[in-house]
Amino acid sequence: MNSRSMKKNMIKRIDQQLLVNKLMLENVDLDQIQGRNKRRYMIHYLNIVTTISSVILFKTGTEDALERKQDLWKSIKEYDQNTYFRMRRSLLGSIINMPGSAGRKLSLFAYKKAQQKIGFN
Repeated sequence: MNSRSMKKNMIKRIDQQLLVNKLMLENVDLDQIQGRNKRRYMIHYLNIVTTISSVILFKTGTEDALERKQDLWKSIKEYDQNTYFRMRRSLLGSIINMPGSAGRKLSLFAYKKAQQKIGFN
């Protein structure tokens, strides 16, 4: 599968990706997880899923997609402010939420570099 068709496929599945985000957030009480390392892992995993959702929305390149990205982060903040601030202040959260088109370009550049180094789709 070439890069262009993978991108199209990712964009088609954004609704599914956003549903995964919502289900993770609403069905896992992060403060009730026993063990600091497990709790940190789950927050990190939620942050990765949210970052991927944000990148897919950036790649879509429409105003609607940018609004959906903002709505995603807003819904996290409204649902659980503590988790939102943990995620937002992390390296991933800081990069993906840089303002403006320059911030989006930097986010996509960082995603591409991570993709090359780690080797994911």
